[in-house]
Amino acid sequence: MLRVTRVVTIVIAALIFVFAGQLVSANGGQYGPYGPSPVLSIDVNKTVQRANNSDFVDNLSPSDQRFVPGQDVFFRITVKNPTDETLTNVTVKDFVPEFVDVIETPGSYDSSNRTITINAGDFGPKEEKTYTLKTRAVGKDSMPTGTACRTNKAQAFNSSVSDEDTSQFCVERVEKQVTNVTQIPSTGPEMGLGILLINALGFGTGVILRKKS
Repeated sequence: MLRVTRVVTIVIAALIFVFAGQLVSANGGQYGPYGPSPVLSIDVNKTVQRANNSDFVDNLSPSDQRFVPGQDVFFRITVKNPTDETLTNVTVKDFVPEFVDVIETPGSYDSSNRTITINAGDFGPKEEKTYTLKTRAVGKDSMPTGTACRTNKAQAFNSSVSDEDTSQFCVERVEKQVTNVTQIPSTGPEMGLGILLINALGFGTGVILRKKS
C-alpha cells in the first residue's frame, strides 16, 4: 500500500512539473522570458507658421493669409517619445510639396524626390525634439493662377514604431500691379498756333513798353 501511494505521488508531481513547464513556455513565447514586452510609441506633430506672424498652427486654410511668390514659409516638426522606454535610431523624413523651395534644413535634402532626411538618433523616456524647416514660395511664373493649397507631410520612425502628420498651407499668385500715370495731353496744330500767338503778343508788349519808357 505504501508503494502504491508513493507511485501516485510521483505521478502527480510529474504532471504538475509538465503543466508548469508548458505554462512557462507559453508565457515566454507571448511576453518573453522576463515578463511582458515594453509598449513603444512615437508622436509627430507638423505645424506651419502663419504668413507675417510668429504663430505656428496645424493648418492654414484659404481664408487665412496666403503666401505670395518669394515669401518665406517656415514649418516645424515636433517628435516626442511618449513612453517610459528608450527609442533608438529614429529617422525623421519630410516630404516637401510643390510651390516651395528648400532654403534651410537640419537634415539632408534630396531634390530628386523632394525629401528631407534627419537622423534624429535616440529618444529617452518622454524626450521631445523640434526641427524647423525654412522654405520659400516659388516665383510667380511657377505658381498657378489664383489660390492653391498643399500639405506638407512629416514622418518619424525606427524599426519598431512609426507616426506621421501633415500641415496645410496656401499660396497665391499676385499679378504685378499697374501704377496709374497722369497722361499729359499731346500738342496738336491748334495748340502750337496758340503758343506762337501768345509768344508774339508777349514780344510786342515788351517792345511797346520799352518805347514808352
